[in-house]
Amino acid sequence: MRFSKILSIVLIACTILTLAACGKDLPTASTEDVSSEPAVKEVVLNRLTGLPLENEDAAKSKPVAIMINNIKVAQSVQSGLENADIVFETEVEGGITRMMAVFADVTSIKGNIGTVRSARVVYPNIAAGLGAIYFHAGKDKVYCGPEMVRIGIESLDLLNGYSKRIKNGLSSEHTLYTNAEYLQKAIKDNKFSGATKTEPFANFTKDDETVTPAGGSAINVSVPFSSSYVTKFTYNAESGKYEKQKPASACAETYKNLLILKTPMSHYSNGKHRNISLEGGSGYYVSNGAVEEIKWTKGDAHEAFVFTKADGTTLTINAGNSYVGILKDTATPSFSE
Repeated sequence: MRFSKILSIVLIACTILTLAACGKDLPTASTEDVSSEPAVKEVVLNRLTGLPLENEDAAKSKPVAIMINNIKVAQSVQSGLENADIVFETEVEGGITRMMAVFADVTSIKGNIGTVRSARVVYPNIAAGLGAIYFHAGKDKVYCGPEMVRIGIESLDLLNGYSKRIKNGLSSEHTLYTNAEYLQKAIKDNKFSGATKTEPFANFTKDDETVTPAGGSAINVSVPFSSSYVTKFTYNAESGKYEKQKPASACAETYKNLLILKTPMSHYSNGKHRNISLEGGSGYYVSNGAVEEIKWTKGDAHEAFVFTKADGTTLTINAGNSYVGILKDTATPSFSE
């Protein structure tokens, strides 16, 4: 009899241990399954485009801004602009324009980018407002050199390395290129600091939202910097982007947004280089085949651009890449169907 009781106790204990080992509720326990929802990963946005960053680590680094040659003879050998987040264009001297391509993620540069040209005063002031590292090939030493020192922008002259010459049938000043590998090494070797700005370039649409400017049709756009330099775009309804007219051999440039800004311009005392105000002025926002008048301000070198509608309310632009053309205030861009 005593043996039977002991055996019963042992069997009950074994049953309890087996249930516990299998992860099953014990007869005396009253528990409920608690299922937890997987954490939703926050999307990291590119502050220059409002679109998701493919390389999220780029949000921890400064953008890169690269001076691009736009003299007519060199337009046919331009490369690397097709992946830029923002491209700025304005007059530098003699009616000639120069461009600056800006990338939030240096690794998004595919292949060679260039040709790289020298710095002019207005461009480091724009780059500083974006919190970007400024890359160029030489500079105007009379006006731009002192200005770069004054504003304290992180910059590098690619004439000193991190670049290569590629023969393209043009004179040597039109043959300098760089690439993502060179620029990443330059950033590492020169110990350029991490991101210092977080504000977006503009107030971008979110999710699948889209906006269409309310001021009229703009299928064909003409931006006259001078009598000899007029930049033209045509809207492609299928892609939803503006295609820049340029030589077939050059890299293609397409943009979701065109921002055409008007401002006072004059010559420095040498009568050659352009002194371009970045205080603010009027302008136009172009997207989705339409245009409307806007206002803009910037101010100090390290201040960001601020865009508003003509009535002063915040301007919302479509998420995507942008072209920014800065015109003298007496110029008149044209928009047509």
